[in-house]
Amino acid sequence: MPKAKYSPCIKVCEYDNEGYCLGCQRTEDEVKGWRDRTEEQQLSGIKMLQTRKIDRDLNRLYPHREQGHDF
Repeated sequence: MPKAKYSPCIKVCEYDNEGYCLGCQRTEDEVKGWRDRTEEQQLSGIKMLQTRKIDRDLNRLYPHREQGHDF
């Protein structure tokens, strides 16, 4: 199996109770399918994961906040 050219993995690989990796924010299915993505899809996925991390962090800090919206 070819190695992913772009990977968000930071070698934490532990999942939270919602099914997201604590290191890269991917789900198990996203991790399994990462190598099948094109370079463009991998880069786009990394951007999406950065947004996911910010949203999840903000939701932990401000639990009554609407996801994806500013304060």
